[in-house]
Amino acid sequence: MWSRYNQSMSFGSMVIPRVAVVVGALASLSVAAQPAFTNVTAATGFVTAGNRLAGLATVDLDGDGCPEVITNSDDGTDAGTRVLHTTCGQAPSYTDVTSAIAPHFATQRAQRSVVVGDLNGDGWPDVVRTGALSLYVDLNGGPSAVPPFALQSAPGFPFTSILNNYEGVGLFDVEGDGDLDIVAQFEGLEVWRNDGAGRFARELGGLGLPQTPGVNGEYLSVADLDDDGDVDLVARLEEVPDVWVNLGQSFGSTLNLQPNNENKGDVTLCDLDNDGLLDLVWTDATDEGENTVRWQRAPGVFVEGQRLFGGQARVGGSACGDLDSDGWDDLVLVMEAQVDGGRPASGLTDLVLLNQRDGGFRATATPGLGGGSAVAAVLFDADRDGDLDLAVHRQPADQLWSNELAGQRALLVRAVEPQSGQPRDALGASAVLESCDGGRLSGRREVSGGTGRGTMPEPRMRFGLGTVSDEVAVVRVRFVGGSITRRAVRVRSPGVLTIARGEPSEMSLCLPPLVDGGAGDGGVSDAGTPDAGGETDAGGMTGGGGAGGGAAAGGTAQVVRTVQARCGLPLTAYFFDSVGPGTLSAREGDVPPGLTFDGDDGALRWTPPAASGGTYRLALSRGGVTVPFELVVACERLDARVGCGCDQGAGGALLVLLACGLTLGRRRSSGGPRSLE
Repeated sequence: MWSRYNQSMSFGSMVIPRVAVVVGALASLSVAAQPAFTNVTAATGFVTAGNRLAGLATVDLDGDGCPEVITNSDDGTDAGTRVLHTTCGQAPSYTDVTSAIAPHFATQRAQRSVVVGDLNGDGWPDVVRTGALSLYVDLNGGPSAVPPFALQSAPGFPFTSILNNYEGVGLFDVEGDGDLDIVAQFEGLEVWRNDGAGRFARELGGLGLPQTPGVNGEYLSVADLDDDGDVDLVARLEEVPDVWVNLGQSFGSTLNLQPNNENKGDVTLCDLDNDGLLDLVWTDATDEGENTVRWQRAPGVFVEGQRLFGGQARVGGSACGDLDSDGWDDLVLVMEAQVDGGRPASGLTDLVLLNQRDGGFRATATPGLGGGSAVAAVLFDADRDGDLDLAVHRQPADQLWSNELAGQRALLVRAVEPQSGQPRDALGASAVLESCDGGRLSGRREVSGGTGRGTMPEPRMRFGLGTVSDEVAVVRVRFVGGSITRRAVRVRSPGVLTIARGEPSEMSLCLPPLVDGGAGDGGVSDAGTPDAGGETDAGGMTGGGGAGGGAAAGGTAQVVRTVQARCGLPLTAYFFDSVGPGTLSAREGDVPPGLTFDGDDGALRWTPPAASGGTYRLALSRGGVTVPFELVVACERLDARVGCGCDQGAGGALLVLLACGLTLGRRRSSGGPRSLE
């Protein structure tokens, strides 16, 4: 290192109200370590010059695992975009390679936005920029280019118009054909459809997106707001709504925040309350602007939350990420603070706001952070030590700040789209961590196609693991189009996990070890015999196979497991490590009405109705494998205040719920399974 709605979340068999929400086994109840930043701009050669308006991206252009930096500038003497190549390691160094791989950048006035993604299907990230009157698209030649990884203008670009400015830009698959299209702000929102080979056709109108002739647009974010498998838009648009939800073949508007083009600011989307829906950070760079966090409580429906600085401050840009690795995204705000002649106002500094897990944020003292007007920020792991470092798009030069957080770990997830060559990053995909029984253990992370103020972080989703010990978690990745892949992993050994669209789910770590019950004699299955303590043994499930679950007619290895559910709350439990049809049957009594097995993702699903409590003895069969299991349904209300003797002192309500819930759970299980009517 260099130095939704008011709902509940599942925690195993317990339910924790959202007002005291934690993220399952991945949350530490101790205070997270405080991130500390050190300015390493000069030490790493992260040296740039020029006026900053916006546009900063981090991307691995050459496939060596180290992210390059692409930054816009324009001050009349050092116009153009710069590309900084980096070397890997805990002491990275940067070299300006613009003149070698993109000499035309130096004369192009691209000072608004930068996004990157594979546009022509060769697996190498290409570059899209906006500025002044032009939209720029440059294709990455890859290792066979001369020089290697040279950037060349795509056919038909630059595209220039004298009517208005291009500012915001994003990349996402508009029509679901597997390639990346461009959405840009130019008198409303326009789409450039990709033919898959990096050739684009401009489309004005259609899809329900707004057209505003003669009216300026600003910056935008593209992301799957509502976790339904398609990509939505949030754009700073005058005179028309700003939030546009993807309806499949068109977009519908849900919110108008009425930005003023004179109040430049950004739109950043991230799941700040760990409920699976992306929230909106909205900033403005003048004293009259609005700086707020807006919580998404239903798909496309936002309510105002914490007002940052009372809503009155000059915030140029924002970025979100888990800075202290506690499993909750934090915020960085950088101050533009422009006054006479472009000089920064005195007394304002950039801020790090740590998420307090209750809807609030705590500003932290970050010595030295600031020192000039800034318009954008990007969080990324520059030194590959597992935490998030900070790049600031600042006047008169960009800065790089190293996060010196020690002893914290994270799981990094890369979602990719298979192609004929090497895969491309799956922009628009998202991921969460789940428990083996389907409970959510984290907030949602997104592979951004453009966010903030013309910025784009590297396409790796990061999950802070806090002080987690040996646990198994399930990474659920949803790709654009709705396809889902799940992978069970051990979080004791975090690292980078790559998941490709179409891969079968792998859940074997969630299943108990297979137990061979022996040859068996064809005995008839019984329900097991209670032991002296009133519990039911796992053995005795079959009559002739011996303890451990041999099959009734042949002793084939079987898995016995217990699934716990609560009345009125949705249950999702995964049984197999790949998808496919299966048969659900009862070993005793009947299959409860409404309980289904979904072969598309291998999940058992049910919402137990009231008065359905008890133990159901069931079995799932698929591909010659039978999995007998018990479904235990509890309908009692967990009340931390009654009958459990828990102390609501220093630990607070959260510890009360944890301790009392576990106590009540033990009491319920002590009597063994109950018979069902």
